[in-house]
Amino acid sequence: MTENLRPTLDQIIRNNEIIGDVPVKKVLILYEEDTPYLGDACRHFGHLRLLRSHFNNAFIQLNFQPAKNCKFGLAVLKNDPCMDRLSILEWKDIDLSQYDIIYSISYAEDAFLQFLHDKYGDKIRNENYKPAVFSLSKHTLDPKSQPRSIFPEHSGLGKDVGMPSPDELYISDEERDWADNWLVSKGVKKSDELFICCDSASARFKLLNIDVYFGFLKFLLEQSRGKILLFDERGIGKVEFYRSWLGERVKDRLIVSEKLSLREDICLLGSRSTRLIFGPCTGLMHCASGVYSHYVNRGMSVSEVPLIVTYTGIYNIHDQNASYWWGNSPLVQCLLLKDIDGKKRMRLLSELSAQERKLNDSLPCSEYTTQMLVNFVSSFFSRIRNEKCGYY
Repeated sequence: MTENLRPTLDQIIRNNEIIGDVPVKKVLILYEEDTPYLGDACRHFGHLRLLRSHFNNAFIQLNFQPAKNCKFGLAVLKNDPCMDRLSILEWKDIDLSQYDIIYSISYAEDAFLQFLHDKYGDKIRNENYKPAVFSLSKHTLDPKSQPRSIFPEHSGLGKDVGMPSPDELYISDEERDWADNWLVSKGVKKSDELFICCDSASARFKLLNIDVYFGFLKFLLEQSRGKILLFDERGIGKVEFYRSWLGERVKDRLIVSEKLSLREDICLLGSRSTRLIFGPCTGLMHCASGVYSHYVNRGMSVSEVPLIVTYTGIYNIHDQNASYWWGNSPLVQCLLLKDIDGKKRMRLLSELSAQERKLNDSLPCSEYTTQMLVNFVSSFFSRIRNEKCGYY
């Protein structure tokens, strides 16, 4: 930060110190991280929802920059009652004077300070404009990139925002109806069971061996009323590839969501036909967790939630493990593969002790076998069927 910016920053700091005595009516969040992964976006936006508890009656606006950053935000935060407005505006197009508090989430907070200095500097120093500007960068951005704050942190608030919160995605009744109608148009009947399989991740090591994966799909196709839904957001022609592995058995049993929007794919996760959502540690699985957390919060019985299974392996990032990503997702059955007394054993994250959850000693995803996965899922299906028949 150059020395000529110091008087402007000093006055902002003084404004921050008295904001507690002023009723907060409008809050602006400037979110300026390039978020390339959907799972990261779910986690980061979940943190920001906690602002609502601090400013229950305030209008909260979240602005994305650059514009490419809005892809995940608009899909994940649509209908979210914690955000009153989502926008994609440049700083120069925002009337900053109408906001009581501005929060900066950026790797370049000094650039925003420079903007304030250039456009409002005289007014700020003369106290004709009294912006309160706080930083949430350290508590929201990727810590390994070591974000540096220029603006002060809001006392007590930053720590709360940094705490993990359950995923929740607000799917409306109209959106759920759209998903059901889309599936009907693809041949899904009320009596069918929809198995949604996520087959992509940010890195190949997060995925099962291909023969294991297709062996598991063959098991799903053996379920008499089962139909499989795949996501093909880029339209690369997955149907032919799957047919080459599964043969004619996929005829009328394989549904592909091709080139739909991310929001539409998220809605399909929450259809009334969904009985299983299966995939690696990836963004759509976090979305599935969020959709059904919302349904449960609205009154759905936990027993009605489909089986949501994510398989995990080795995490290569320091301080990240299965518990970091899934420890706050109670509706997700998170699988880990462990070497126990020289034998490969599947464990559920929810069954591990607090000490065991801290370990990053899982075997890679390439060590799972088809039979392990089949045994786990079939035992769940058997239990549910017995419950419905009154045998359990």
